[in-house]
Formats: sequence, C-alpha cells, structure tokens
Amino acid sequence: ARGGGGGGGGGADEIASSNSINPAYKKWLEKVKSIGIKENGVGLFSAHQMGTCKMGVSRDAGAVRPTGETWEIDNLFVCDTSVFPTPSGVNPMVTLAGVSYGISQHIKRATAKMTTSSRIAGRSMKSKL
Repeated sequence: ARGGGGGGGGGADEIASSNSINPAYKKWLEKVKSIGIKENGVGLFSAHQMGTCKMGVSRDAGAVRPTGETWEIDNLFVCDTSVFPTPSGVNPMVTLAGVSYGISQHIKRATAKMTTSSRIAGRSMKSKL
C-alpha cells in the first residue's frame, strides 16, 4: 500500500501488487481501460477466501510450514484454502483436495510416531514400577 490516506484515516491512497510493475500487465490494463471497463465497474468477487494463512518454508515466508503445521504452535494444523500462497482465481476444489490430502498424510504419520513413542514410554514406565 502507498500513501498516507489523505482522508485523515491513516489508510492507503493506493494499493499496489507485484503486477502493477509488470509491463505486460500494464499493457493489458490499458487495453481493458480503453474498451470502457471502469474500475469497480464489473461485479467480480471471490467466494473462496484463500491465502490468509500462507504456507511457507520459513516463518518469514508463511504462517504455516509445508506440512500445514503453524510455526508458532506445535501440533496446530491448518488444512484449507487459507494455506494457498494467493487466491487461485478458479474454483479451488481439486487443488484443495490435493493440499489437504498431503497435510492429512503428514498428520497421520506424525500421530503414528507419537502413539508409538507413547506406548514405548508407557512400557518403560511400567517396567520401572
């Protein structure tokens, strides 16, 4: 976001994305404007909220690990479209099925390891009693 929100509210005057500096995007946008489509003149929206809890390879790159586990709280997993890096622009059903399957398989493996560790720890505790 740019600017200081000239209206006194402290908000942005302009919102800029990486596309705003892309020459091909600028050319496309000028073409759209030249045929008479005005900003916010077309009812375009997304009913699928995506990218609000981005998956990343580090804390700086995202809110959750590639396994879906949050960086801040162990064993707290996010398994929906919020882990997408950005909104996909299309129905996310198939992509979400793949992402959630991968995350669920990790949870299943991690749970099996924890259960096995607990059983082993339980046996060693019983042998000490």
